[in-house]
Amino acid sequence: FFVNDTATTEIYTLSLHDALPIYQCADSLIGYGGHRKAAGVHISKDELENFREKINSLVEESITPENSLPLLEIDAKLTFKDINTELAEGLVNLKPYGEGNPTSQFFSSNVFKKGDPKKIKFGFSVWLSDGTRTLEAVVYDKDILEVMNYADKLDIVFNLGMNNYHNMPRLVIRACRLSEDKG
Repeated sequence: FFVNDTATTEIYTLSLHDALPIYQCADSLIGYGGHRKAAGVHISKDELENFREKINSLVEESITPENSLPLLEIDAKLTFKDINTELAEGLVNLKPYGEGNPTSQFFSSNVFKKGDPKKIKFGFSVWLSDGTRTLEAVVYDKDILEVMNYADKLDIVFNLGMNNYHNMPRLVIRACRLSEDKG
């Protein structure tokens, strides 16, 4: 993943929702709806192949290898010593989260596991350290967990939550990669 820490820039490479009426797709549809990040269509069975050809042409013309790499919008780069209960609890005041108000995402680099991930109710719990402090992280995506299992040092993108049992911040891991900092 690529990290864009200038969160004021909104980047969309292709909005299917916006493309449906303007790319000669509307005549194939009974109806459509959604928003820039999700689109739904109502289409008759006999128009399906015609629509498929039109939408596939649009995607082929619009997407290039350069603009198809995942980009994550980051609100701030944090070290673990920057993370505290007040910050995690303060983010609750920004709710409700959704399309117009996304959850804050943070980036930390060069972190490492303090132990093996443990299965919890809906995911995995793993303790991570940046050398100054150790925090619990939760992973819900098995692909992320697989990277974590084979990496010595990681760069992570996360949301902040709370571990109410320990009354301390908890990282909710959204993405990770092998750390670029080998030191």
